[in-house]
Amino acid sequence: MIRDRMLRFSGSKADVFDQMVGHFSFDDASNVVFWDVFTGSGSVAEAVARHFRNVRIVMNDFDQDLFALHHVVAQGSDHDFQTVLEMLDITPTIERFREVLEWEPTAYTDRAFRAMFLNRTSDSRASGLRPLGGWKQNGDMRVHKRYRYHRFSARMLERRLLLKGRTMVTGDDFRVVLDAAAITPRSFIYCDPVYPEVGNKLYHNTPKWVDWDHVALRDKLLAMDNRWALSYNDHSLIRFLYSGCEFHPVRMPKSSQGGEKIELLITPKETLGWQEQEIPTGAKSSL
Repeated sequence: MIRDRMLRFSGSKADVFDQMVGHFSFDDASNVVFWDVFTGSGSVAEAVARHFRNVRIVMNDFDQDLFALHHVVAQGSDHDFQTVLEMLDITPTIERFREVLEWEPTAYTDRAFRAMFLNRTSDSRASGLRPLGGWKQNGDMRVHKRYRYHRFSARMLERRLLLKGRTMVTGDDFRVVLDAAAITPRSFIYCDPVYPEVGNKLYHNTPKWVDWDHVALRDKLLAMDNRWALSYNDHSLIRFLYSGCEFHPVRMPKSSQGGEKIELLITPKETLGWQEQEIPTGAKSSL
């Protein structure tokens, strides 16, 4: 039987993540491993690191640019981290945006630079394919509008200090990661996969998902014990695949692309100790 329990969190999307992980039910111990299987921006892994100071963390993303960025920040050498910061200390222009977009780097540092540069200069609705303000730069928005180097470089350093020394970063298919998590004692798994219908429009550096990918993820999770949680959009396919699990609708904050929306946090029965109340927001923002 599906049970819906609304989670009422406040603040930005990053604040919601920060509050959400405060309710994950695992011990703060060095022999516990938190697996962020589709790490994306890395906000959930960062929030876990802030709430649980001893837990080891695995961050995974099949997007090789994001993998490189998180690897440099959370696991890379001081030299590589400083190299990326120096590369990012520039003024974005349309010409530079086009060059970075067409570039095909192979080194970790180059890929990390490209991931962060496009994150700060692109229209999120186009997933890095179009600059802020469009190619003609009409209106108030410009490609450099969100490129606040001193702010995001300080956030990168803050994240590095939280994660380095207890974090492993991988760039594998989710099946490989979940197989590794399944044989690792005291694991807790969090998944935020490509969403049905809308997800394939947002991610251009990873293979498109079909229904069988969602089925494969479901089968992997249900074959494990109850120490997992995942986020999805509220879609009929997902409600069918996870019927019998706990459905926790989460009201996400307003974005520049529209109003508030409801996403689902899905857990196996009563795995998480949710508190159904308004929780004061933190003051953190994502990269």
